Amino acid sequence: MGETLRSRTYSLLNDTGERTPAYRATSTAILSAIVIGVCSAVYGTLPDLDPVESHVLVVARQVSVAILSLECLVRFWTVPEGDAEDLSRPWQARGAYFTGFAGLIDLGVILPSLIGLFLPVGPDLYALAAVAALLKLVRYLPALSLM
Repeated sequence: MGETLRSRTYSLLNDTGERTPAYRATSTAILSAIVIGVCSAVYGTLPDLDPVESHVLVVARQVSVAILSLECLVRFWTVPEGDAEDLSRPWQARGAYFTGFAGLIDLGVILPSLIGLFLPVGPDLYALAAVAALLKLVRYLPALSLM
């Protein structure tokens, strides 16, 4: 039996030992989104930003959050592929993911922007999301996992 779409997608987001060009491109896109989100949050805390700069920061943050939200949704879909036992219990695997460290970090990164769609959110909450985004780096930069 061939690989399923979900298992191929899982290998794009997780280091399965085979670092394909697609895996590297996916990791680079996610790392770029993290850096853009963090930079826009940090720069957004500066006083006296002109309207053009503020608009650019909002757009950069929205693009970053869109990429990271897509990553979170795809992880939610593919998480059962991480363990053969999870394939028989996909919803339990998904629940375990979102109650674990990595899932909580993912939610901490995207929730402020999702809340911001319905309620006013200050720059402090976006700065906290940027700190959570920095924690996501551990997943993509193996040297940080030794800390």
